[in-house]
Amino acid sequence: MLTGLGIVIPNFNLREDTAACVQSLVEAGASLEQVTVVDDGSSDGSLEYLRQRFGPVLDLVALPENGGFVMSSNLGMARALQKGCEWVLLVNNDTLVAPDFLETLLKPPTSTPSTTCSPPDPVSPPAADHLVPGRPPSGGHPDRRQPLPG
Repeated sequence: MLTGLGIVIPNFNLREDTAACVQSLVEAGASLEQVTVVDDGSSDGSLEYLRQRFGPVLDLVALPENGGFVMSSNLGMARALQKGCEWVLLVNNDTLVAPDFLETLLKPPTSTPSTTCSPPDPVSPPAADHLVPGRPPSGGHPDRRQPLPG
């Protein structure tokens, strides 16, 4: 078990994806005790399915209705911290991690002097005239390669 790490997975009506996500984390070295799945009012039997598949060791939080990804994420992260976790990893429920994912994530950075870590360049939000309420910008997602006006 990787001590100090809590893993939070928000779920809404994707029980098979969530189960596959949990399984991939276990295969990468996480224990079920580290994983908290926050179910956001699913109507597909997610809670029962996950409980049957992983047993009572998996921490399942059931919300009465869909409050959205942010609410589920914040609740799960707060729960992980209450359980004494030093770090929290938020994972989308449709994610499958590689077997060496956690090992690689927790490795210390290399000591190569030329190695640095910096945040990505800021991106521009889509132009207001391209947005229509209730629809994504044309082409799906905004072009995230455009720098912010300076």
